[in-house]
Amino acid sequence: MTRNDTHSHAQPNADLTGEVVAGGGQGASRSYAEALNDRWTLHRQGSAAEQVTLPHDAMLAEPRSARAASGSHGGYFPGGRYRYTRQWTTPADLGQRHVTLVFEGVQGSCEVFIDDTSVGTNTNGYDEFAVELPTLEAATTHEIRVEVDNTTLPTSRWYTGSGIYRPVSVRVDDLVHLTRDGVRTTTTTTDTGAVLAIDLIFANPAVADVTAEVTLSRHGETVAQTTASTTGGGVSTSLVVDDPAFWSADAPNLYELSVTLVADGHVRDRWTQRIGLRTVVLDRDRGLLINDVPTLLRGGCVHHDNGVIGATTLAAAERRRVRILKEWGYNAVRSAHNPMSRAFLDACDELGMYVLDEYTDVWYVQKVATGATGFDERWRREIDTMIAKDRNRPSVIMYSTGNEIPETGAPYGVQAAREMTEHIHAQDPGRPVTLGVNPMINAMTAYGKDRHRDSPPTETAGPMSAAMDSTAFNVAMGQIGGIMNALGRTPLTDHATRDVFSVIDVAGYNYGRVRMGKDLDRYPDRFLMGTESMPGEIAEIWSIVESSPRALGDFSWTAWDYLGEAGLGEWIPGKRIAPMAKPFPHLTAGAGAIDITGTAGALAQLAKTTWGLSSVPLIAVRPLDRSGMPVAKAAWRTTDAVPSWAWRGKDGARAQVEVYSDADEIELRLNGRTLGRKPAGHRKGNVARFTVAWAEGELTAIAFRVGAEVSRSSESSTVGPLQLTLRADRTTLSADGQDAAFISVEVTDAAGTVEQLADDNVELHLEGVGEFAGFGSAAPTTLGSFTDLQHATYRGRALAVVRSTGTPGLARVVAHSARHGDASLELQFDSPTIQVEPSR
Repeated sequence: MTRNDTHSHAQPNADLTGEVVAGGGQGASRSYAEALNDRWTLHRQGSAAEQVTLPHDAMLAEPRSARAASGSHGGYFPGGRYRYTRQWTTPADLGQRHVTLVFEGVQGSCEVFIDDTSVGTNTNGYDEFAVELPTLEAATTHEIRVEVDNTTLPTSRWYTGSGIYRPVSVRVDDLVHLTRDGVRTTTTTTDTGAVLAIDLIFANPAVADVTAEVTLSRHGETVAQTTASTTGGGVSTSLVVDDPAFWSADAPNLYELSVTLVADGHVRDRWTQRIGLRTVVLDRDRGLLINDVPTLLRGGCVHHDNGVIGATTLAAAERRRVRILKEWGYNAVRSAHNPMSRAFLDACDELGMYVLDEYTDVWYVQKVATGATGFDERWRREIDTMIAKDRNRPSVIMYSTGNEIPETGAPYGVQAAREMTEHIHAQDPGRPVTLGVNPMINAMTAYGKDRHRDSPPTETAGPMSAAMDSTAFNVAMGQIGGIMNALGRTPLTDHATRDVFSVIDVAGYNYGRVRMGKDLDRYPDRFLMGTESMPGEIAEIWSIVESSPRALGDFSWTAWDYLGEAGLGEWIPGKRIAPMAKPFPHLTAGAGAIDITGTAGALAQLAKTTWGLSSVPLIAVRPLDRSGMPVAKAAWRTTDAVPSWAWRGKDGARAQVEVYSDADEIELRLNGRTLGRKPAGHRKGNVARFTVAWAEGELTAIAFRVGAEVSRSSESSTVGPLQLTLRADRTTLSADGQDAAFISVEVTDAAGTVEQLADDNVELHLEGVGEFAGFGSAAPTTLGSFTDLQHATYRGRALAVVRSTGTPGLARVVAHSARHGDASLELQFDSPTIQVEPSR
């Protein structure tokens, strides 16, 4: 079941007249929220109208081309103009209640209409916004129309998507009601337990006597409860929790907090949210303390897109990402570079994942020609929106105010960082603030002509002429990374960063490994972490993290691959040098430890090993179809190795094997015959490398400590005929219009081993209920569309996503391949048993 912040058992558009009750403990709430994700009609230029269910990414179906305005930033997708329309009927007892439309995210400049009356606009695709509707009559049907213009591209340095890509809901509020995100909680500890402080903010225009009933429960049992009364617009109270089950990434214990507002004997509003009891403290001697337990952040950065379904924010997709990241040892994610979706945070709360939620990639200085402007006028409101979304989330432990902001090397940028930090502290004092600072970018700004600027540039005057921005840095690192690292050691980078680091709680280093150890010594009161790091440097950085409690962790670029920044981390065979931005038809960044289909690669193996979380050595092999060829490497991918020994037909080919292990030595065996022994462990960056001749069979890596075997693992080649195989992450789903199954489409042998060199064209069919939401592979280049039902596998794999249409029943997925036969599986979509209300 898709879950969001608030729950109600009321059906959409039901008669919600409040009952007169004693004590307010029963009765339907006169305030409610209704999901408005189904029955939308999409009109795009030059195409027939189509029926869509939100969330929806309109960009995904647009034809890519080398001429697309988004360029390599957006994966060569064009933008467009889109009109979304839907009918909505007001409740029969509407009365004096207020109606508000809530949009969690719309990519493109948009305007919202109700019956041709404009009721609101928005220009920031990553910002939640709400529009209040005019006075409406009861039991009347109205047209909601959303006009979206996403033609002026690129607006970001990655794939954005287009249209209403996150959920939409309508709020129908009594005159007395909790404001959206109007319940604010803070946890403190005592000698015997915990205290949950609760601030309630609500509308009460008639100055009525309002009683708030607050209940905390777990597993259906009441843990604590209280009541508070007021005639004002808010009240504060608290709950004492004895023997609390604290929330952490290792033990994601959740409670249910319920608030009921009663006035004049009527239940005016009822609100429920899952919360966790969790504290965050920075301690100079003990480091980052989560519930007083020292914690290191094993982190990775993630963008907002979901691969083959584009920017569409399905809760099932977000939950799957978090689950796979946890399986590979990550306990923290940094949003890159915009606030995370509520669905992603739901998954982090439920499964246990620390979150560094980031506000933006840009302040005053634009990084693309058509980026957002008017920063001074909007940052407070937008940060407040992010905080309101995050405040009750145990997973969110820290905020970031930006990423690689070049102006933080100038006085006015430092002042802006100070003001933003102070603003966040005032709004949410329980969470630290960081900022992803790139020392080289700051140094170039400090060296440039604007280094003494005390006030931000005016929009009429244009952006500050920084000597280097994020894109320029990426290009430089890709070509002269060693020189860039050497420059990072110079005093100039320290001078360019120390002022901004002094006004935030945790110094965030983007590609600043060479400074981190030095600065721990130079600044004994500084807390720091790697906010964005080269994945191949994880062993060196983790040594720094483990050397001091003030080094809190590391976030590599990137944990999960993404669309756009095409070819950033891709290795190009047959060439010696390649540009950072690869030409069309390149699509993915190619920098992920886990690719866009959810398949982990060698970089994920290295990370898990470095964190000491793998009990066995992990084997990867550089692609044998490139054996002996020159290759243009990329800084953001230190290896192109694949975790597989299945390279059919490559007998005798030179195979470069990488074995990831923190053991002293690794012995490699092929079919029981030893191929040699190599040192591994920390002194070798946790990797042992072998060059051997490929042959069919089983490749085994054996780990030794102090001369004794401690563990082993194997990879095998495929045996016998190959076949098409389908595997679903789940086969029983909710028919709620939102749930989805992720189906791996693979070329395997009978034992399920995926063959790397037998890619095939696959065509999909769906019988019964449901619909395809996306189909594709992790191929770095493709001319195909993720909206097509034909696609080629890449390294033996592709991914199909089947989404609920809201109709219960059976779905049968059938796949036909050109050379490997057919395969099928069944999915069961069951009727939802709980009506879940969207966030309010």
